[in-house]
Amino acid sequence: MDSQSTYIHNGEALRLAFSDFHIAQQFGLILKRTRIEANLPKPESLSKLLYEQCGVHHSPRSIYRYESGEHSPPLEFVAAVSIITPTLFSDLLTEVLSPGLIGEFEPIRPPIYYDHRNQLELF
Repeated sequence: MDSQSTYIHNGEALRLAFSDFHIAQQFGLILKRTRIEANLPKPESLSKLLYEQCGVHHSPRSIYRYESGEHSPPLEFVAAVSIITPTLFSDLLTEVLSPGLIGEFEPIRPPIYYDHRNQLELF
């Protein structure tokens, strides 16, 4: 719980989390996947849309660097892209930040019970 409050109350801790190379790579993969799912085939199209809808300029080369994990994006970029593609922020939280906050976990597999014919799984 203390590590979660560190991110919430300390912007510097969040910036440090984004500067980690591994997290930058994970964010880049999520950004590229989200861009393609939003029917934006190239970084140029995302750059143009960011400027048209949010008034924020990020060059296609910068976007490529964010996607490849070469550079960590500024929070302004993350916020602007989240406006255009709302799933980016939730994917970012669940796939990148949450494992760092709560640790790795395995899904719990409940025991499976069968009916008397051993054919149908029941809870």
